[in-house]
Order: sequence, then structure tokens, then C-alpha cells
Amino acid sequence: MAGSDNLKPFTRETARAMGSKGGKASGESRRRKANLRKAANDILANRTLKVDGESLTAEEAIVLAMLKKAVEGDVGAYKALIATVGLGSSPELDEREQRARIKKLEAEAKIQEFRAKAIEEHASGEGEAMEDDGFLEALRAAAAEDWADEGE
Repeated sequence: MAGSDNLKPFTRETARAMGSKGGKASGESRRRKANLRKAANDILANRTLKVDGESLTAEEAIVLAMLKKAVEGDVGAYKALIATVGLGSSPELDEREQRARIKKLEAEAKIQEFRAKAIEEHASGEGEAMEDDGFLEALRAAAAEDWADEGE
């Protein structure tokens, strides 16, 4: 590869330092997102708004607005409302579940096909005829000896 002589080896110390740096940055990012979520939740739950002459929290006002839009026929608002109250499922989950069901059905179909073929071959005598080489008899004798030894 061109320029590979310029590369420096990646040592354990370098990997450890890079991993530590990445871990710290990840933790900082998670804390920042958690603080933002907490602030948004506080604002939504504690801020009161006047809507149609009533005093509502921001959360209630948003749900009411989604409900009004959904009643007017806005499918997106309906889906958002359903997701908010936890009645809907995610499309990604539905799609993964459907793919898993399809794979299961395909595997079951292959098994059925294999069984049918094996039964057909056995019934027609087309399967490979095997000569008796005495293996099963030797196996039975060896097993009988082992069981006799265990009983002593």
C-alpha cells in the first residue's frame, strides 16, 4: 500500500489514551443531552399557558393541539398522538418483526420440503442404499460392554 511506511504503530498505550478520551467525550455528551431533556421536561410540565380560556401546562396544550389536528384528519398528528400515549408501535419494530416472521416461515418451508423429499426417496427406494458393514453391530456390542462395566 502506498505510504504505509509513514504509518506509526498503534500501541496499547495509544489505544488506552484514545479510548479514555472517547469515553470522557461520550459521558459529557450524555450529560449534556440528559440536562437538555430535564430542562425540556421541566418547561413542559411546569409552564402554564392560556388555551381557549383555560390554564393548561405546556404538555397539555401540545396534546390538545395534536388532538385537534388529528380530529381534522391530519394522519401525522394522529400517529404522534398515538405514539405519545403509548398505544402505537414503532414502524422499525414492526418491520423487524415482519422480517423475522418471514425468515421463520421460509425455514419451516425448507424443512417441510426436505422432509417430503426424504419420505419420497424412502418410499420409492431411490435413496442411497447402504451396505451393512457391521458398524451398528459393533457399536451395539461396545455399548453393551460399557454398560456392563458401569454396572459392576
